Amino acid sequence: MSVNRRYSKRHPVNFVLYIHYRDKRIFPAQAKNLSIHGMFIQTNSLTLPKGNLVDLEFSLSDTSWQIPAVVVHSSPAGLGVMFRKPQPALERCSHVADESSYRPRQPQIVFPESTKGHTEVSP
Repeated sequence: MSVNRRYSKRHPVNFVLYIHYRDKRIFPAQAKNLSIHGMFIQTNSLTLPKGNLVDLEFSLSDTSWQIPAVVVHSSPAGLGVMFRKPQPALERCSHVADESSYRPRQPQIVFPESTKGHTEVSP
């Protein structure tokens, strides 16, 4: 018998976001689902160790967001993150948003040393 550890329902989404890691590294990624407590992010083979703190930056429904989160799952497919504080306003706006509402700020993107294949960032 499996135990569902999620506290709230996940909703499918599809928008670009930036993962800030250690104040200097910025990685572009794609949000795939979210809830009031967290989201799954498709990262194109970037993995971060479980327990690491990240900041997520994106725009959705004409609102800019910067949300602190902790990595709770990491695989070559992407990252599962839990928000440090619940985000009910984000969950509400995700129901009406679509990819066309995203207007990215263009932060300086720092690519890992190896851009081929799987990239793992160590703590």
